[in-house]
Amino acid sequence: MDFKYHDLNIHYVAEGKGPPVVFLHGWGANLKTFDRIVPNLINHYTVYRIDLPGFGKSDALTNSFSLDDYTAFLDSFVGILKLDSPVLIGHSFGGKIILSYLLKNPNIKKAVLISSSGIRRPLSLKKRLQVAWFKAKKRWYILRKDGVGLQQLYDKSGSDDYKNASLVMKATLSKVVAKGLQKDLKKINQEVLLIWGKLDKTTPYRDALLMNRKIKNSGLVTFEEAGHFPYLEDPVRFIYVLKNYLGITD
Repeated sequence: MDFKYHDLNIHYVAEGKGPPVVFLHGWGANLKTFDRIVPNLINHYTVYRIDLPGFGKSDALTNSFSLDDYTAFLDSFVGILKLDSPVLIGHSFGGKIILSYLLKNPNIKKAVLISSSGIRRPLSLKKRLQVAWFKAKKRWYILRKDGVGLQQLYDKSGSDDYKNASLVMKATLSKVVAKGLQKDLKKINQEVLLIWGKLDKTTPYRDALLMNRKIKNSGLVTFEEAGHFPYLEDPVRFIYVLKNYLGITD
């Protein structure tokens, strides 16, 4: 299925019957990442999975998005489909969108955050120097109108997600990463289940502990042997935990 968001065609899938559940994937993924999970829910819930703008079968972005833009997109999706207080489930970047959405939508009652991003910690001196060097080189290439040099700079800099992204998505990732939500976590009053791999190196386990401490109505389930993808690394346990949280007993 598709719907129109501004000038973008957005792809999503809806399956099942019952109250709404919405899944948001992480950076670089798409709605198919939850294929193993969804069949366990659809006898009790209507499950919506979205290819976020710029990912999967949804249209590529022509202009960069910020975290607020993705939050507004989720708000539009919930409104257009007239979803009544859906349970929101997000992995990594998808979890960060949900955190931002919870802050603006107190009517949402439940959310599940899987290895969620959202904590931005102070940069080390070494990292600050690397960022300053990158910005200086970037300005130099832009002033010279050297597109080849600029692309080579992008290709050599940053995380794998950054290196593999288009120029528009590089700008989007920079905007999304730049916004930290740790100071706002205490404002979240909804019930939040945190699911985390203790070996996660992308969103480290200390982030889970901080979120659990700051979000007053939160609980934390730890996957001792999992990394950043507990729902893929231990799907049997993940499905058990999620069904229990959603009140599914079969």
